Amino acid sequence: MRIKIIALILLIISPYASYARRGKNSTLTLRDSIITEATRHIGKRYQYAGKGPNRFDCSGFTGYVFRQFGYELYASSASQYLQGEKVKLENAQKGDLIFFKGSNSKSKGVGHVGIIYDVNPDGKNTTLQFIHASVNKGITIDNYPESDYYRIRFIGIRRIIGEDERKEQYPSDTDETSEEETQEITPPNQEEEKKQEPVEEKEEKKKQEPQEEPSEPQKEEPAAPTEPLCHIVKKKETLFKIARKYDCTVEDLMEWNHLKNTYLKIGQSLYVTRPTAQDQEKNRREEPTPPKEEKKEPTPVVTDTITHTVQPKETLYKLSRQYGCSVEDIQRWNHLKGNALKIGQTLIILKPIEQ
Repeated sequence: MRIKIIALILLIISPYASYARRGKNSTLTLRDSIITEATRHIGKRYQYAGKGPNRFDCSGFTGYVFRQFGYELYASSASQYLQGEKVKLENAQKGDLIFFKGSNSKSKGVGHVGIIYDVNPDGKNTTLQFIHASVNKGITIDNYPESDYYRIRFIGIRRIIGEDERKEQYPSDTDETSEEETQEITPPNQEEEKKQEPVEEKEEKKKQEPQEEPSEPQKEEPAAPTEPLCHIVKKKETLFKIARKYDCTVEDLMEWNHLKNTYLKIGQSLYVTRPTAQDQEKNRREEPTPPKEEKKEPTPVVTDTITHTVQPKETLYKLSRQYGCSVEDIQRWNHLKGNALKIGQTLIILKPIEQ
């Protein structure tokens, strides 16, 4: 009789226990959510330069998956290898990016990328699975280092997800982004932006303000000839930094070089128009000496501090475009060690103001 009562109690409790287990696992970590999103596309075909959501190449697939969680990856596998933090094989986690050489195993450059799907940790003998866009099989899962093809082509692992975001909880189901939404987000150097940077209001007001007429008629002197300088863009340089270096505005640089947007490439030549030394000396000799009170020292560049609160799906790349600065600037101003941002996080932005 006692055994029957115990069996009856177990039959009543077991459905509730099963339901409780399902409820406990109904949310996923950020890494789990990325893997869940990636596996939704298994079986979709490979297409060169495909960015999804129906066909992908390798970097288009990783970029699409991470974009669903507010991360902007660069357009190619080689450029994605420059993002995030380098990680050793024994420290790899699911959701990290894994990089390989291309079809030529003797090359030294990155040619392929995937997302780590699962890890079996065992020190230097760690094995893992990764999901990627294969030329022959489309979106599929492969093993490393069991596959000889990928073992001899392995380059390294990069971590895009910051440590502070690893434990955040995300819903297990994510909405798939439409084709139109994916086309709105354009990686650097892939398409020219249609929007021009707005001209500073203070500069416009200066142009519109009427100038005071001199007490005595003066002859208008022709503008001094200019001597173009050629500046070669270096790593981490932006139009804003170059404009400060040559004491001009971002709009001047864009006009002199016929630029339609603020993107720069390393090694790109920029022309800076400045008066020649001979012309400046000649003008100083011909112009009458102005009164002492009218002499003005060059106005130092003053910055205005702006605070920005991080919104959902905002990344450092998006904020750098919004405020006309570089990702490295925002990291330096806020002492950030990586690209990870939290919703509601307060960032400091320094903007130049004219006196």
